[in-house]
Amino acid sequence: MSFVGLIAAAAQSWFYGNVIVIKFIQGFKFFSVIPVVYYFQQTIQFNQFKTSNNKKFATSFIVVYLILLGIISLGKNSRSDFFVPIASYGIVIGLLWLYGKIQVRILSVISVLLSVVIAAPIFTDFATAMVMVRVQRRNEASPTELIQLTISKMNNRDEISKYRLLRLNSGKISSTGWSEEYLSNPMLNRFANAKFVDNSLYDASFLDENEKEQLTNFQISRLIAYLPNPIINLFSADNNFKAKVLSQGFGDTLHYLATGNPSVLGGFRVTHFIGMGKGSIGYLYLLLAFFSFIIIFIFVDSHSICNHLYHSSLIAPTFSIVAITQFYDWLTIAKTTSLTALVAFPLRSFFEPILLVALVRWLLKTKLKTT
Repeated sequence: MSFVGLIAAAAQSWFYGNVIVIKFIQGFKFFSVIPVVYYFQQTIQFNQFKTSNNKKFATSFIVVYLILLGIISLGKNSRSDFFVPIASYGIVIGLLWLYGKIQVRILSVISVLLSVVIAAPIFTDFATAMVMVRVQRRNEASPTELIQLTISKMNNRDEISKYRLLRLNSGKISSTGWSEEYLSNPMLNRFANAKFVDNSLYDASFLDENEKEQLTNFQISRLIAYLPNPIINLFSADNNFKAKVLSQGFGDTLHYLATGNPSVLGGFRVTHFIGMGKGSIGYLYLLLAFFSFIIIFIFVDSHSICNHLYHSSLIAPTFSIVAITQFYDWLTIAKTTSLTALVAFPLRSFFEPILLVALVRWLLKTKLKTT
């Protein structure tokens, strides 16, 4: 399953072929988090660390796996592909510690903090180098070329320092009247999503009633596009409906309606559901978001079973393997680009990983029975 996740993560940039097949393979991308489950099972057990050879093998495996995932991330120029599995492991450890299932030693915490201090400058330089070569990705550079360019930039510390200074100075006053550089560290600034809220609200403030209606219709069309093609055909006679709707992002549409500049369409500009919601249905978006989050919580909560801890009156949940692979996405769902994604969660996003995991498990069991 782990290598299925690697292949899926590499599919978009490294493989070529039928678009439908590539999209299907990309659906298994969340499998790249599964090694976290394996590593956890082999190294940590209730209130004690394992000392068997399993721990050594699991540690070696996870290191090699992360190196491969890092190479794929460089080839895709995508920091999140490498970051999410590590963040997922931290989330699992944090949850189990909160529920009293494991004990975290002080020495372990100190070791982790020292590792972060040592590794932070290296990862920061890599993050900056990846941003510097991002324009090459848009120029359809191959994954191998992107890796070479990133390493080349990484080795030029003076150029990295100049780029950071340039970004810092250019970000102090932007065309929208505020700085988008919330943090000087480019890796951490990537996850400071307040800038997307600011930008979306700024664009939404320029929309008139007609443009608000167009924005609402676009979001409804995107919601319909989540459905299978046979169902879509019931709503639209246009055979290219799905392709047309998916050819531009939410941020593109919002910015186009606000500025009237058609050149932004197709750039998949990042936006936020707050600006998209307020720009289309006004403050009613708060009500829709509230009920959507309630439904999402109920669905997500179904992935856990509460059990009594051994020799304790405390109750702690047992999470499914699907839940562990989805923790990061669930906990960051509030950064989604549109209310459409919130509404579509119980329609598709919740069931898709469950069905894919079930499919792979069935295929593996069938294969084992025939051998």
